[in-house]
Amino acid sequence: MRNGADYKSVNDLLSIEAVVPDEASCYKLLGGLHRAHFGGMVPNAFRDYLYARTFDGYSALQTTIDFPGFGLVKYIITTKPRSEYNHKGVLATIGSSDEQIYRAKLVLDSSRRMAVLPESGTVLDAAVALYPHKVASAISFEIDGRLVDPSTQIGHGGVLTLNTMGRENWSRFEGVACSPATRHVISEKEAEEDRRIKAEQGKEKMDTYLRASRMGLFELEDL
Repeated sequence: MRNGADYKSVNDLLSIEAVVPDEASCYKLLGGLHRAHFGGMVPNAFRDYLYARTFDGYSALQTTIDFPGFGLVKYIITTKPRSEYNHKGVLATIGSSDEQIYRAKLVLDSSRRMAVLPESGTVLDAAVALYPHKVASAISFEIDGRLVDPSTQIGHGGVLTLNTMGRENWSRFEGVACSPATRHVISEKEAEEDRRIKAEQGKEKMDTYLRASRMGLFELEDL
């Protein structure tokens, strides 16, 4: 390696592009790869450019797996029209019915940080991209100071602010219009919340059982 770099610092010794029918299939294939090769997943190598495409419109999922005895393999997962756009740019959209998908628009948060959304992006898409740690606690959404519904398509250059209060609740976004990528994020967060609640319930049951067991031991000792 040049300059004495370790091979693990290079994440594309071999790249494989997987082209699937739709966005849902992208995430399904990604999940299958991560489950099958969990131990070989390279930390910090995963990129979700379907959910947050790059400024120039590139959109794909990227992950890298370290195969023992072989090395690093970078997987690029995307759909056919998105793959064509990734390789050809705007020329790929000429005469295509999917042309509108690739017209990106910029959205800002209150600190003027930017997110890039497709032209059909909604307020909820922007909120998940700009406020990933606050959106589940949001009680209202504002664009340029005006209250808006989270299903509303957001305009280019709009400034999004959230009013938050209380506990996170991802299930409140059930039925709210958003992109498949955003829906995937929400589903994952809902699953995490469900696992957390079940874990807490299990701890409570265990605590109750242990307390009851100790009480029973004490009663036996008293005899």
